[in-house]
Amino acid sequence: MDQKFWLLHKMIIPGNQPRFKKSELLIPSASTLIVHRQSGKVLFVRSTTTKEKWGYPGGRIDFKQDKNPKDAALREGGEETSLKIEIKRFLGIYITSEYDPNFRIHCFIAESDEDKVKPSKEIIDWKWLRPEEGLNLDLTISASQALEDFLKIKAT
Repeated sequence: MDQKFWLLHKMIIPGNQPRFKKSELLIPSASTLIVHRQSGKVLFVRSTTTKEKWGYPGGRIDFKQDKNPKDAALREGGEETSLKIEIKRFLGIYITSEYDPNFRIHCFIAESDEDKVKPSKEIIDWKWLRPEEGLNLDLTISASQALEDFLKIKAT
């Protein structure tokens, strides 16, 4: 079956299922852009997934334990950083293009009174920076888009 036909019509002809390349799959995931309440700084992390690139704590949505992407963002943000976080608002959905398979990331803005990160084994490095300083990091494409959206919200 032609993949373009399936994507356009969302119709499967019996006996002729679409075959997607691994790179065309989108893994549902969630992330948290965590803001420290007192300093206004944002937590940036490098993980085993992003390697040399910086992003935000997050991971796959586990539909067995997460009712929705917000629950996944809260769970992943807490697990990866050991911070007590509070989700404040939905920021946006970002599609990665640099991985195989790629991710459909539901990104949320969260706040924390804590700044002592105890990273999980998935976190390679972390740092708190003013949001504007984050623009100088080698961010993933989706993290860069999310940071730009966050800065627009912050400016209003």
